[in-house]
Amino acid sequence: MVLEYKKLSQSFEKAKVERESCAMNAELVSSSNMKAALSKLETENEELRSRSEEMLISQSFEKAKVERESCAMNAELVSSSNMKAALSKLETENEELRSRSEEMLNENQRLAGIISFWT
Repeated sequence: MVLEYKKLSQSFEKAKVERESCAMNAELVSSSNMKAALSKLETENEELRSRSEEMLISQSFEKAKVERESCAMNAELVSSSNMKAALSKLETENEELRSRSEEMLNENQRLAGIISFWT
């Protein structure tokens, strides 16, 4: 019986060592899996950061483009407004010159009539 007890005790010790070894292997596998998952997450995180930065740069570029186009349109509107004002000024000046021209023609006709009366 003592012999059987020793065999059982040794078997028990072997099983205990095997169980601890399996537990350690499971932990190592689990740790290895965690490291791989962590590495994968870090890579994905970097990719997302890169995409985010690209999107921000793209948005900034689009904002600058829209702003530049807006400024160009404002410049065109100012230019158009200035042209309209200049055209209006020229039209007014043209009308004044026509009026003076008519007055001079009338004066010439009157003077021509006076001269023909004297001659």
